[in-house]
Amino acid sequence: MQQKDLRALFGLGVKETQQGFVAPNAVSIAQAAYDPSATAFGIWDGDQAVGFLSICDMAHPEAEFDEGDNSDGIYVWRLLVDKARQGQNVGREAIAFAQSHARELGRANLVLSAVDAPYGAVPFYEKLGFRRSGRMVHGEVDLLLALT
Repeated sequence: MQQKDLRALFGLGVKETQQGFVAPNAVSIAQAAYDPSATAFGIWDGDQAVGFLSICDMAHPEAEFDEGDNSDGIYVWRLLVDKARQGQNVGREAIAFAQSHARELGRANLVLSAVDAPYGAVPFYEKLGFRRSGRMVHGEVDLLLALT
């Protein structure tokens, strides 16, 4: 990413009711830069930043995950769709991209965790076919989408 791209991504944010559900993009980009299993993507509509996606390959040899995590998956570490673009299929397309990427790598699952609270994203993910695994990960609901 170029510096101008970073500035645009840093300026994105969620709705007031979603504050605290996902880390700011600046934090996510910095974390992804130091995690060898992570890849960060800006989400663009033409030249306008509309979101951010960070995924981790859970099978990466240097990946550090919790006990019980699914090593045959791609973990959607962060997905932030700007408040002005929510409800316009940006998140749906980002998840479709992550699915495609996981399949290209031969992974069987797409995994994520989300805050289960009013205005949280759990219902959105469940509409896309994710199912609750029964685990809680750092206070969030663990969700799994089988790709087979």
